[in-house]
Amino acid sequence: MSTIEHIYQLHQLLQDRRTATSLRDICQHLNCSQSTAKRAIKTLRYRLFAPLDYDRQRLGYHYNPEEPTFSLPGMCFNENELFALLFSQHLLKNIQPGGLLTEQIQPIRTKIEQLLLHSELGSNEILKRIKILPITQRTTVLKYFRLISSSLIQRRQLRILYHSRSSDKTTERVVSAQRLIYYRDNWYLDAWCHLRKELRTFSVDRIHPRKLLEELTVKVDEKKLDQYLSTSYGIFAGKATKTAKLKFSPKAAKWVSDELWHPDQIIKTRKDGSLELLIPYNDPTELIRDILKYGEDVNVISPESLINKVKERLIRAYQAYEN
Repeated sequence: MSTIEHIYQLHQLLQDRRTATSLRDICQHLNCSQSTAKRAIKTLRYRLFAPLDYDRQRLGYHYNPEEPTFSLPGMCFNENELFALLFSQHLLKNIQPGGLLTEQIQPIRTKIEQLLLHSELGSNEILKRIKILPITQRTTVLKYFRLISSSLIQRRQLRILYHSRSSDKTTERVVSAQRLIYYRDNWYLDAWCHLRKELRTFSVDRIHPRKLLEELTVKVDEKKLDQYLSTSYGIFAGKATKTAKLKFSPKAAKWVSDELWHPDQIIKTRKDGSLELLIPYNDPTELIRDILKYGEDVNVISPESLINKVKERLIRAYQAYEN
């Protein structure tokens, strides 16, 4: 039995009894030695700040009835589940903008860490052994992210200024937020754009919220949202209108064969070890970027429009080194 389980059982024993409980009874109930029982008592009193007193007349331990009712954090979780909670919080800390939920999560995290501190591994082992390295994460203004989140949760329309990188123009528009997407280390907002009268995906770091409006959001059907996001390649979604046929060299095939580029992709392995990948897409922007990272180990077979766009990018890259 782990230290955490001893603490759980000790807490339950003290909570259920109205009279002082001797160390001997505690040892029998926990099925442990006196030294183990004393460690559990010490942890409960000094680490978890339980109102645990020792009655010298009755030679036993009890919760002080004059103190507020004490509840042990994580009573419904075992040790592995507590590790999972702490690990999940560690992940969340690394993807939320500017510590969005730090104030709300920290008290819970502290209690979990206190429990895990006396386990076999210790809570800090997770943070030391797991590293999350966001490579291309863009800065998101916390107050803007909170306002966008409020719009999404409260189902209210939001007036925004949006600066497009591609056109280098800023437009004012009203949007009905549908959902936030965390994709490739950055946040995006799927929303109904009242200016364009259609679903659009906005990069959150380019959104400058102006005002949360009283009008309720226009609700888009969940199936339509799923189709918008998942029928074509990448974050530049929309209904797929083309299928890219890519051929990878035997060297690259070893990696690509294990990668999921799209849920509806089709992979064909050839006798020479090369690989063909069929991917549905609409906007080729992100697909081209991923094709180029494989350099000479990938060749676009079709369609012709995609071949030409990749050629143009490669020519411009070559010319940049010629000048």
